[in-house]
Amino acid sequence: MIIIIIIIIIIIIIIIIIIIIFIIIFSQVNKLKLDEATENVVHKTNQSVVCTFQNGKLELQMTPLDVAWSKTQGVEYSLNDRGELMVVYAAGSNVCRRCFVKVAQVS
Repeated sequence: MIIIIIIIIIIIIIIIIIIIIFIIIFSQVNKLKLDEATENVVHKTNQSVVCTFQNGKLELQMTPLDVAWSKTQGVEYSLNDRGELMVVYAAGSNVCRRCFVKVAQVS
């Protein structure tokens, strides 16, 4: 009985360690300076990232440094006249637009 409890505790500890490793590996925080290229790795692809702020829009241009990957990607953040956050993702000819609206807090 004690051996079964010890095995269960060891399995739980191993699962917790695996979860912590995944959190460390997949959580990424980048500090970018405006108008300055920074090298970054996204999904195993080396990219040069340039962040600019102009006309009220924050823009990130990500140019691949690997020869095998040719699509330049861009992300544009802006606020519209209703205070909604507009995010436009572009990769090659593919474009995705998202609109984020602040929802009133429900009690």
